[in-house]
Amino acid sequence: MSNNESLRDAFAAMAMKHFLANTTDREAVNAGMEWEEIVAVQAYMMADAMMAERVNK
Repeated sequence: MSNNESLRDAFAAMAMKHFLANTTDREAVNAGMEWEEIVAVQAYMMADAMMAERVNK
């Protein structure tokens, strides 16, 4: 993790790898969003859930 990268960003990057490997363009279009936008939104949603879980432990 670099100085400019937060733990949330690192979690989002890990989640993005999963979404890119397992999500199709069709799912993004069906959601009415651009492909890049849906991947970014989902990655940060997962990162936020991971951050919240850290607080709960």
